[in-house]
Amino acid sequence: MHAFTTIAITAALLSSTLAAPLQPRSCSYNYLPNLWSISQHVPETPNGPFTTPFQVSQDIGKRDLIVSFTGIPSGSYGCQLEFDFKPNPSASVTGIGNPQNLNVYAINGDLPATVTWDSITPVTGSLVGTWTFPTGNDLKVAKTIVINSFVCQPTMNFRIQVANDGAKGYVSDPEDATSGLRISHNC
Repeated sequence: MHAFTTIAITAALLSSTLAAPLQPRSCSYNYLPNLWSISQHVPETPNGPFTTPFQVSQDIGKRDLIVSFTGIPSGSYGCQLEFDFKPNPSASVTGIGNPQNLNVYAINGDLPATVTWDSITPVTGSLVGTWTFPTGNDLKVAKTIVINSFVCQPTMNFRIQVANDGAKGYVSDPEDATSGLRISHNC
């Protein structure tokens, strides 16, 4: 019995001394991507780059948002595309058919010299995420929405559009250096 007690006490002491407290991880964030608005009904017209507002709509055709994050450090790991929402009176969702449901597509390679509906369509890749922009009372609550994880690249480009082809309306949110679309990395 004495040997069992000694082993049990030794095991308990070892397990308590080996369990080091976990340090919180610190992430790096890239906010304020370059944005372009491209319109299906004026497919050759460029609009951008700008950094705010985040706006995706569908009325006379789709008005998609092209998003380009640059300056992601070489050697970064664990990149995630996120929407970091902070309550703001300018954030809004209007329309019918759930325009708040958004699809995200990868863009293959570099952006064309002039970003338009016609120039982006051939380089738009696969669907990489679907997410829901906050609505109603959720517009009063801060939240981070993880859209998807990716292998980090120095430049990461995406296309965002209203998911429902039958929807009419838009979502809009001001972007700034602490909220909106972001890439998190090195977490």
